[in-house]
Amino acid sequence: PPETEPPVEKEEAFDLDLFEAFYKGLLHSGIPLEDKERQTLPWGLVLMPLLHGLRALTDYLQNDRYYKTRYPEENLRRAENLLQNSEASWKQLPKMLEICSK
Repeated sequence: PPETEPPVEKEEAFDLDLFEAFYKGLLHSGIPLEDKERQTLPWGLVLMPLLHGLRALTDYLQNDRYYKTRYPEENLRRAENLLQNSEASWKQLPKMLEICSK
């Protein structure tokens, strides 16, 4: 899984252009979005990897009882990558919110 791969460079961790393309595609899909959904969509990109990163770190600290692993520190690597992704998303949150306000 991508979250267990070696960490990517921080500059590559979040692609704002890709987010904007995803959002525009979502709008053009015909799926109706409420204002609240548009306003909170960017928060999902921050909070979901944060929650899963904390879950992976907790699992690592509890001897890998939740996520299956292929090697001893896989959950630690998973946690690092997910938390890095959350941090990168957090830094782009104001821009994502602006994109979703259009």
